[in-house]
Amino acid sequence: MMAVLGFSACDRENRAGTPLASATPVIFSPTETISQPTETLLPAAEDIPVPSVTPTLGVLTPIVVVQPTLGFTVTPEGTPEEGKYPAALLRVEKPGEMSRLTSPFVVIGSVLPGYKGIVSLQLFGENGRVISDQLLELQEIDSGWVSLASTIQFESLSAGEEGLLVLTTRDYYGRRMAQTGVPVLLLQIGESEYEVPQFTKQPVILELPVAGGFARKGNLHIEGLIHLYNSNPVVVELITQTGGISASKAIVVNSSSDAEYVPIKVDVPYTVSKRTPVRLTIRQPSEISSSIDVFLYSQLIFLDP
Repeated sequence: MMAVLGFSACDRENRAGTPLASATPVIFSPTETISQPTETLLPAAEDIPVPSVTPTLGVLTPIVVVQPTLGFTVTPEGTPEEGKYPAALLRVEKPGEMSRLTSPFVVIGSVLPGYKGIVSLQLFGENGRVISDQLLELQEIDSGWVSLASTIQFESLSAGEEGLLVLTTRDYYGRRMAQTGVPVLLLQIGESEYEVPQFTKQPVILELPVAGGFARKGNLHIEGLIHLYNSNPVVVELITQTGGISASKAIVVNSSSDAEYVPIKVDVPYTVSKRTPVRLTIRQPSEISSSIDVFLYSQLIFLDP
């Protein structure tokens, strides 16, 4: 069974000297697997089959770990000021992309927790195999940003195996709010070699729609910038409070090797009979498995008939 080390920091007051609370593992029922420049022309949107998300959890029981609070506050880098793009809501600071990891290894990150302070931390192997599954309950999150740390143990099926480390948050209705994945290499022997993170900004910057905005007449117009992690299609979905999908569209976005962001512009048709609150999600499947997203961005909007 995995050993987990956790800590969080979210209180803006000076709490130095406050004793740490103990972290007590509690068995938790399995949750559904989580299957957010240079001159570039706007990408052409074309209808293609939307990659399906096949649940892969259930083989492992997530462990809920209540993480103690430290006496400092996390301040994420990268704000809209001075033309900077905002920091991602979920940032893995260690390990970075393509780190060479042996068991056990340490995960350190800065996150904006989801409902009840829960953050999901998972490690997937080749073909989407679940290697480790943890639910971290972060305490005292009134100030927003929280720092977390955990230790993951694993057994690799081969001398070297590709893996994906995934952080996810969910809202009150169980919908994914944000998700980020870090590709790593899992090794049976040797010492872990940690690489520096390459991209820790918000993966999607939308001009339209604005958060809390309205779409009308059966069409949602989306326009903004997106950071692409691979060549897989980008999937846009409108998810209701009951988990239903009001609309879904997969698009191919033209990439640029020397630009952090590329333009995205697409219209998503939908059908509703009354004003409907939905979570607009924009995600991209990973290269390790089409059922696991390498990133997911979301915001709340309303659909009018």
